[in-house]
Order: sequence, then C-alpha cells, then structure tokens
Amino acid sequence: MLINQQLAEEMTREIKGIVPFYFNIMDDTGTILTCTDQKRNGTKHKGTFLMTAQNLDELIVEQDNQYPGCTMGVLFSIRFGGKIIGFVGIRGMPEKIIDYGRIIQKMTELLVYEKFENYRQEANDHANNVLIENMIQGNQENTFFDMRQELTKRGLDYKGNFTIAIIKFQPPSVLSQDLDLERIKQKIMRRQILDDLSKRNILVSNYPDYSIVVSNQSTEDLYRLLQSTENYVVHQYKTGLVGAISRETSSNNLAKAYMEASAMIRFLSEENKRGIYQYRASELSFILKQIVPAHSENLCQEVFQHCSQEERYEFANFIIAYMDCDGSLKLMSDRYFLHKNTIQYKIKKIYKKTGYDMRRLQDLFVLYIAALQE
Repeated sequence: MLINQQLAEEMTREIKGIVPFYFNIMDDTGTILTCTDQKRNGTKHKGTFLMTAQNLDELIVEQDNQYPGCTMGVLFSIRFGGKIIGFVGIRGMPEKIIDYGRIIQKMTELLVYEKFENYRQEANDHANNVLIENMIQGNQENTFFDMRQELTKRGLDYKGNFTIAIIKFQPPSVLSQDLDLERIKQKIMRRQILDDLSKRNILVSNYPDYSIVVSNQSTEDLYRLLQSTENYVVHQYKTGLVGAISRETSSNNLAKAYMEASAMIRFLSEENKRGIYQYRASELSFILKQIVPAHSENLCQEVFQHCSQEERYEFANFIIAYMDCDGSLKLMSDRYFLHKNTIQYKIKKIYKKTGYDMRRLQDLFVLYIAALQE
C-alpha cells in the first residue's frame, strides 16, 4: 500500500479541519504531495532522506536549518506493514506540536489502513461478482479460473446442491428528508448483510438494486436464515427486504435456478410484497403474471369490450374478490358485507355484459386473467 496523490488529498481533507498548523504529506520518496504552501507540491523534503536512512518514526527539528532544507517543526513517518510508506510534516515549535503531531501520525496511519481495507474488500466483492455471474450464466467450465477451487476457498462444495436467492431492499413508506442519509443507511445494511452471510459460507454479490445469494444450504435452511435477516433489517433500520429463493439444484442447473428466482422477484416487486418467499411454480397469481403482457391486454380488451370504464373497474374488483373467496357466496357475503342476492345479481350482470359466466370454471379463469390486467 503506497500513498499516492489521490490518497494524500483525501487524507488532507480529513486532517485539514482539525490541524491549525502548516503541514504537508509526502510519499515514500519524500516528494511533497499536498502542502499548506502549494508552491512546494512536487518538491523533495530533504528531512525525509535522513528518516529513511535511519528508519526513524519521527524527526524533531529544533530550529530552522538544523538539518539541510528543514524548518522548525516535526516530521513523522507513516507506516504500513512495518514499512515506511510516507511522511507527515508539521511546522511549529516542537514542544507545542509534538504530542498533537503524534495523534495526527496515528490518525493518518488509520486512514491508510481503512483505505487498504476498502480496496481489499472491493477486490473481493468484484471477485465474488465474477464468480457468481459465471455460475448463473452456466459458464462453469469456461472461465479464466478454476471454479471448483474458488468455491472451495469460500467454503462451498461444487459437487453439492445449490440454492440461489435474490434479495432487494424495500424502502420505508415514508422516506427520510435526508436522501444522503438514506443512501448511507442502505450502504451500511448491504455491507452488514453481505458480511454476515459470508461468515456462513454463503456467496453474495451486490448490485445497485439487488443482491444475489448462492449457498449449499437447503431451500428451507436458507429461507429461515433470510427470514431472520429480514426481521433484523425491519427492527434495526425500519425498512424491509423482499427475497425469492430458488429450488435446490446441481451446479450445472444454476442458470435455470437463477431464472426462477428472477421471475419470482419481479412478481413480488410488482405486487409490492415484503418478506422472503420460496419459488412456487404452481402459484396461480405467479403463473398468470408470466403470461405475455400483450396477450393479457388483448384478452382484457376483448372480455370487457362492451363495458364502460366504471363497469370494467367494478367488475374487475368483484371478480378478484370472488376468486379470493374461492367462489363461496357465504364467505364473500361475510367478508364484504354483501347480501347473497346482490352477489348473484352481479354475477348475472357480468355474464350479460361479457358473455362469460362466473359459475363456469373455464369462464371464471378467463375473467380472472382479464381482471388482473384492468
């Protein structure tokens, strides 16, 4: 890890607000990268040569020119992994600034370590993203690295069953006025969830709007784990998650599992659902959502072609409610406070306007698909 111009400028911004003294930051060669006196940027600080030669942590200059080219003040080395990677210089009377300077030295080293950890984490995240992308695209044998080896390093068994999940953040119903705060909160949540799952030998890749999770855990085990994560997010951050988990499959069928989870998460997002769901190919509302939109819209126009806009809206709500009550007149009457004769009347009215009889199963199915598009 070396101190370059960009890192020096970031460090200067962090220190500038709390250091009332003239200071500069140098790289490992003694070249001044940032300085209170900008004219000195790019020049060499001669005091650093002595520090490098003698491997010093600090150099106290009691008076101007005590060392060639040095003014009164203190020089501090910045170390990373035990090696000098740069220097910080502060001008002033040593007895007044030395304790303060040592704090700045440690603060600077912490900033360097933090930056290094960020670089390392970004590199690791990128590697995980590449690995998962190859897995879900079916490129297990077509990559520039050994996928079996990479999975083993992350605690996953290539020969075992896999489960894929896609999770998205559902923002709170009332967003904070401070949008920057909302973005920071999401960033913290993502990092926390990623780190927590990674400790459990689960592979995660983060994208702007969603995360992909790959695990050797069973569908049920991953479901329980993500449910626990969702509960934590709701409690801690007052927001929620929506997630879709695929069926268990072998590594060769991960592309299909990913497509299943993708279809499910789109459906859940459109329905504004929250929580964690397992893929169910047999769920009726999910099946109907997979029908080509253009075909569904054409069907809706055909079924309700003789109805006014008000009737279309009225009929659609009634048909959906009827399906939700499994066609039970009693249940519908109790739930919506309707007289059975009123329900019968509405069924006959829909038949008269559309030609489809809700009491016939085939007609009801057609009406239901059309109603979902209204």
